[in-house]
Amino acid sequence: MTPWRSWLATALICIAALALAAAARHWLIEPASVSARCDAGAADGWCMVRAWTIQSFVHQRIGWAAMGLAMIAYAGRWRSVAGMALFAACAGLLLYTAELCAPAALLALLAMVRKPNTIDPASTIKSAQKTSA
Repeated sequence: MTPWRSWLATALICIAALALAAAARHWLIEPASVSARCDAGAADGWCMVRAWTIQSFVHQRIGWAAMGLAMIAYAGRWRSVAGMALFAACAGLLLYTAELCAPAALLALLAMVRKPNTIDPASTIKSAQKTSA
């Protein structure tokens, strides 16, 4: 992948996460009409999604998920996992979880710029079996 395509993909991940988080924040969490309806006991799907979204940032679940994914991506040099970590971190930055999501975003970006892991696990196992025989 060329460098500009990599940066474009990274920017699109961030833009998509920020757009989804902004939509959730401004149409699900903050409107008084939605809050009043859900607090009155409406048991529809939107109130359940709203409750899950609120719980995800009240208990720092988005931040811990982003940090965990970023650490796994950095340790394993997996760019796809780093993309998921960056998505969660960008969403968490907009959803009140900056304490964990800011370092997770940085760690995910570091994992994205590292060289990918090129060791083939299958060949490593085969060579270990040959030496033990």
